[in-house]
Amino acid sequence: MATHIPRRNVTTGTIPELISLSYAHPKLKTHNSYHASDFALKRKYQLHEAEAARRHFLAGRWEQCRELCLGIISGKATDMVMARACMMLSRAEVDDEPRMRA
Repeated sequence: MATHIPRRNVTTGTIPELISLSYAHPKLKTHNSYHASDFALKRKYQLHEAEAARRHFLAGRWEQCRELCLGIISGKATDMVMARACMMLSRAEVDDEPRMRA
């Protein structure tokens, strides 16, 4: 099932709209050269990327969130981008934890 994405949402959409599109947009079209398991794996990576974008948004990192969403929607976000975003996110989560006082 194909998802139609109006061009205006990508160029002028709010960040919450972009996050929503990131979750919904199929990064990879199904066709004969991909096995179902390959598609499922790509879809799983896409959902991880979308979750990373949502966390950027919640942490107030608007530009990183918007950049990641646009990459997901355009299909240009690679697994490397996702891995880098997740690494940055995990570091940020550690830094955001309250410091224990001695």
